[in-house]
Amino acid sequence: MDGGCALQLTSQSFRNFLFSRQLKHAIKTAIAAVICLILYKSFHMPKGYWAVLTAIAVMQSTADTGSLESTWRLSFQRLFGTMVGAIIGLSIHVLINPDYAQLVYIVFFLIVMGVYATYLWPSLKLAGVTAVIILLFAGHQPMSHNYAVLRAFEILLGAVIALIVSMTIWPQRMHQYLYKNYLKHMKQILDLFQVVQQSFAGHHAFTTEQERAVSDLLEEVDGEKVHLDHLLKSRKLFIANSLTRQIRLLKNIKMISKSIGDLPEDYYEDTPLMKITQKVFFLIDRGLLAIVVDHPLDDLLDKFDEVNRQYESAFENYRANKYFEHMSMAQSFAVVSLSIAVKKMLDLVSELIKSRATFRNGPFK
Repeated sequence: MDGGCALQLTSQSFRNFLFSRQLKHAIKTAIAAVICLILYKSFHMPKGYWAVLTAIAVMQSTADTGSLESTWRLSFQRLFGTMVGAIIGLSIHVLINPDYAQLVYIVFFLIVMGVYATYLWPSLKLAGVTAVIILLFAGHQPMSHNYAVLRAFEILLGAVIALIVSMTIWPQRMHQYLYKNYLKHMKQILDLFQVVQQSFAGHHAFTTEQERAVSDLLEEVDGEKVHLDHLLKSRKLFIANSLTRQIRLLKNIKMISKSIGDLPEDYYEDTPLMKITQKVFFLIDRGLLAIVVDHPLDDLLDKFDEVNRQYESAFENYRANKYFEHMSMAQSFAVVSLSIAVKKMLDLVSELIKSRATFRNGPFK
């Protein structure tokens, strides 16, 4: 039985690998490199290997998304940076024609300025390196003025091939990538929240591994923000708000777990607060599930306001009965923290449902 389960798991993992975005991107990278190699050899380009290297570099640099937008941006950056570097290198060679001692100082200066310029203008990423390559090449053999043009052409060829491959083979737009990740992260948040429910029933906080899973997902969601600039305004607004809410959800999940470990025993008694807390957890779970599997969402929204009012009333009743007088500082803090986190979770899931309903048939379909 165990062997059969292990075999089934291995088979499923292999199928996931075969249809994974990562494998598709690896194949696309290889295709772009081979096309450049064939053109390089067929047309006997003197330095055609730059086209091959550029195609690989552009495709590899877009491995995180594989989208047309990121491929286009990196292609332009490599071309622009190479042309600027070629002009600088050629100008220094023609105007100064540096000897060995001068070349050492010039190379040092170009690398420093090239790396520094990258922080200000990413398009200049290759400018300093290209200028240095041209100067070093000029020191070994005579260099025609066409070298800079040929170098730029080879870079352009590699960038164009990478762009064409991205557009024609398993093409993906940035908003499609971000939307897929949005749903994937929501599924992971749902899984974590279901662990919170189990922890609440068992009166214990997250384990170290579960805490690490929350932290890793927080970093992953926060990292998606770097791709937002490629989106249209409406899509950007939806994803940006969703990322912010996902981060807040994760932080509140973490807060709830920490609070569970310090809750007083009487919190788990058969009281209105205990009953409504369980009801809130069930509703949040239902709301997250509806978002992930794309179930009808409108019927849920009315229940959120009603449950929120019931929770506030039950908490005030719990506090009015002076339970806090018999608690330690840690227990009081846990009860209040749990209350704040639960109410924020209700509001956040409600907001996510509203935005998800708005964009159900919108620009992401």
